[in-house]
Amino acid sequence: MHQISNSQLFRTVPVSVDGYVCHECGPSDKCATDPDRNENCYNSYCETIANETGISRKCGFWHDIYDREIDTDYLYRCVGPDFCNDKKYEKEHCYSTTYDSDNWKPPSEQSRIACAFKTLRKKGCYHLEEYNTVKKGCMTDLNQQNQTKCEQSNDCEICHGKDCNSKVVRHRLCYHCTDASKTNCAEPTEVHDTVNISNFSYSCLVGIDQNGLTHRLWKTNKTHDNNLFPNGFETCDRNSCNNMVYPSGRLKCFQCQGDSDCNDVEQKLNPKVCRIYSSKDQCYTYFAEGKHFRGCWSDQTESQMSCEQNESKCIKCEGDGCNTATQAPTQAPTTQLPTTEVPTTQAPSTELPTTQESTTEVPTTQAPSTELPTTEVPTTQVPTTQATTKPPIKPPSTKPPPIKPSREELKWKFFIFLGMLLLLLSVLLYFILPRRRNYN
Repeated sequence: MHQISNSQLFRTVPVSVDGYVCHECGPSDKCATDPDRNENCYNSYCETIANETGISRKCGFWHDIYDREIDTDYLYRCVGPDFCNDKKYEKEHCYSTTYDSDNWKPPSEQSRIACAFKTLRKKGCYHLEEYNTVKKGCMTDLNQQNQTKCEQSNDCEICHGKDCNSKVVRHRLCYHCTDASKTNCAEPTEVHDTVNISNFSYSCLVGIDQNGLTHRLWKTNKTHDNNLFPNGFETCDRNSCNNMVYPSGRLKCFQCQGDSDCNDVEQKLNPKVCRIYSSKDQCYTYFAEGKHFRGCWSDQTESQMSCEQNESKCIKCEGDGCNTATQAPTQAPTTQLPTTEVPTTQAPSTELPTTQESTTEVPTTQAPSTELPTTEVPTTQVPTTQATTKPPIKPPSTKPPPIKPSREELKWKFFIFLGMLLLLLSVLLYFILPRRRNYN
């Protein structure tokens, strides 16, 4: 029993053949699976035919040979022995269903079907993903154009075997790391582990959890993924596609902790994505014991905390790879202008010591004095101490303070005032007394 073409049939069958007994039935499922010999015909050769209506068996006539081209997927011919067209065919079983790709779930038992007899060759089951939709079914249910498309498309997988498309059959790998990983999951170059997700998903995922940590996993469903990654996630449908930086444009800093490469990072290292995502993140450089420590401000490392507590040894900056400083910053503002400018602004008051020597009275002491040995604690010095503690933005005035007159000067002024008063009285008396004499 063998398949033959028209040309083979002419070469192998003598013209004087008497004929053979053949199965004759169908189209029906019983005719395909268990033909009855009681239903037969007698002719030159036997054949089995498959089409949209099913499988049928019958006798062939010589004149039919000129009418048909043989396609072994749909036509089988044999010449002897009797009932040579008795091959039994079994139905294929596949899952047939359609659902949105965002709601992945295993197909139900109700979606399991027996594929119709439409060809003599088993064509298998298919699993198609396109336009955010998943379709499963029997290949024989697709028209010839879609069968060809599925066979040639990367979005369609064909399998053979009972219920073979019950699970996703596309071979899909995804990068896999979580916040528990020792590596920096946010930096794609440090993630190497992959997992085959073909049996439980079809999309890879990268997302940010509530603590700002990056996860690289696989897609489940919207509700679960939204709860697990409140800071956002992204999915993709290609092998190992979840190795991108997410979200795009997040900060990269040089990251090292006191090793020799940390002194010359621009030549020996590359900036990497910060482990913890923060939209307000910065890079830092910390200097201690002749070593450099660099990283992200969001890091929870010992050097970051030391940098936060010692601003004189810490430099923060914004922008990818900005933490390349090689020297510690200048001293803090406590060493600046206020203490050095006070003596220069008080230069005009250098005459004060001579006036202080001539008197010991409290009022004659100089308010702006900055000399430490002074023991004077008058209430009039309160404003002057405020002046010396003013911030460098508003330096003390360079105008010399007013000099109070000495006792000697006050005495002279008093005599002058008294003399002028006596002169005024004498002038008044001069004009008043003669008039009184006239009245007398």
